[in-house]
Amino acid sequence: MQPDWRKVEEENPGLSVRSACFIGEGWNARAYLVNDELVFRFPKRPEHWEELNREMPAILHADLSRDHILVENDTVAGVIDFGDVNWGDSDYDFMYLSVDFGFVFAGR
Repeated sequence: MQPDWRKVEEENPGLSVRSACFIGEGWNARAYLVNDELVFRFPKRPEHWEELNREMPAILHADLSRDHILVENDTVAGVIDFGDVNWGDSDYDFMYLSVDFGFVFAGR
């Protein structure tokens, strides 16, 4: 089931959906990568909408890409550049990881 992208555009002024691809699903929601930069989550069933809205915000790095992850001997040794730290949905940081390293890596 595809989301109604016209409705998404109406609810997000300034957004023009040029591309969208399904990236995965959790217990209650399906996630789509939009315009290669935004992640939208949609409830699988209407009764799950409230659960998505009640999730606790997380502290985000907000720029967690391969450029900011230090690796030594195939082990993550550190993370740098915390200039964009913010509150929000933890999926935001995982979106960056999935773009750089693939969805299998980000899901671990």
